[in-house]
Amino acid sequence: MRTCCFGTFYLGGRIDLLRLREHLAGDYPDATLVTERGQAVLFVPLAAGVLAPAPDRERIAYDVVNYQFDSGYGQMLFRFRSARRIPALEESPAKFALRQPEIAEAGLAYLRRALNIKSLSEINSLVRSPEQSRKLRSETGIQPLRLGLDAMSVTFGLTDRIWLVGTDVPDLDTSRAEDLSEVSPGAIFALGPDRFWSPVVTEDVTWDMVLLHLRESGGRLAKDIARAWLEVIQRQLEQMTTTLAERNAVVWAQEREDVEQFDVNFHLLATDARRFISTYSLLRLEVVSRERWERFSTFERQVELANKALDEAHRAIERMTRPLDFREFQLLKTGVEEVEGRIMLLTILLVLMELFRMATEPGHWGSKGILLGLVIMIPAGFLLFERWRRSAVVRRGRALLTRNRIERVKTDIKEIEQEIEQLKSEGFLAEETQQSFLSELSDSRDRLKRQQAEHEEELRKS
Repeated sequence: MRTCCFGTFYLGGRIDLLRLREHLAGDYPDATLVTERGQAVLFVPLAAGVLAPAPDRERIAYDVVNYQFDSGYGQMLFRFRSARRIPALEESPAKFALRQPEIAEAGLAYLRRALNIKSLSEINSLVRSPEQSRKLRSETGIQPLRLGLDAMSVTFGLTDRIWLVGTDVPDLDTSRAEDLSEVSPGAIFALGPDRFWSPVVTEDVTWDMVLLHLRESGGRLAKDIARAWLEVIQRQLEQMTTTLAERNAVVWAQEREDVEQFDVNFHLLATDARRFISTYSLLRLEVVSRERWERFSTFERQVELANKALDEAHRAIERMTRPLDFREFQLLKTGVEEVEGRIMLLTILLVLMELFRMATEPGHWGSKGILLGLVIMIPAGFLLFERWRRSAVVRRGRALLTRNRIERVKTDIKEIEQEIEQLKSEGFLAEETQQSFLSELSDSRDRLKRQQAEHEEELRKS
């Protein structure tokens, strides 16, 4: 018998699959590009073997394959072959898979190789600048989209759905099984919301199950991406409460630039999420009845939540510009006042020019010398004061922006430290897998601490 479970991920943007296949050829020479149900798919065998023996179980063979779609979404299929059922796998497929170092490493290795990084902690550094984004695209074919200003939306998760395959499944209760097949009766049955069974597996059934589980999990990932945007926007709004309190044109200009980039990044990612939703709302199936599947599906509910979150994020970004518009009006008013001051200065200069003319006439050279000195010193003093005032405004603005960056980095460090503590308390991960995750999180924290030190040094020099 065979027991299958699923892992779904998103590589952060649309993909040129031909370029990705070339990029992965050295690590996965058997990767093949196919077209199935009108979609381009890169089929990648990731790993195969036998799980490390354990005292309480028999020999379990496994293989891991990946279906990479040009949308950036991918579906990993973990297949386990055994003579008996595997209770731990059926009870919690995600936990069982993560307990096996071979399985966890196969999935993580693919993500690292596809993104061309050594550690998942390097993900956000891939989009820190336009040059880095172009490099990622040219090397891997991935067209990265940004979450917020400088993060990359790469997500991965295992589900608790299992798919049993075979006529020899011991103690299988099919009394309440519901036939989901429309074209070939008896090809696929639902044993519950997350439990399915196929007596005999075929290519069409496999593709239906891969696409349907990608649809279900992808809808949840789209919702999670939308919620992540809301969290990023909340953080940006908290930052704006500080920057808007400062009467500083440099800070306001930077805030305006950030919001504009924020808006562009959001619309690109939201468009990508909605493209996925529209594609999988009308999924082409060969065996499974769509109407029967919908009884067990959460896709529509996930899509509803995703759309609500995306709409709210859009409204929040639009509302961000209102206080900036008001500050720019104030800035315009200040500019008018500065123009009025310059007109006054010109008037004074005209008077000084007349005084200069009088000072150059013969006679009374002592008093005329003092007058001539004033003619030179007053305009020069005004220009020096203006230059000092403007540089002080720029220095204060840059210092405030740097402090904001420091606070943002501190928040990120705190979140990573919480993840580290939570990961240490997890008891279901294999030790190798746990240490791998801890190492990557520690790398991320160390990198952020170096950024914090750089910002603090910049603040001291300003």
